Amino acid sequence: ATWRSYGRDGDRDGRKDVHDPADAVPAAAAYLCDHGAATNLRTALWHYNHSTRYVDHVLAAADRLR
Repeated sequence: ATWRSYGRDGDRDGRKDVHDPADAVPAAAAYLCDHGAATNLRTALWHYNHSTRYVDHVLAAADRLR
């Protein structure tokens, strides 16, 4: 259901492929934006995966990459 709502054809090849980063990355971005990432990334990530451990892991990885 989530992919049906947020799936994107990011590379404009006519397909929305959840396993293709060119499609999956813009889809994930749209999902996170719709769930408030601009004002509270932690909450948006939690909506994506209801695990505090997951959220902490993603935010720590983002800090390392920054």
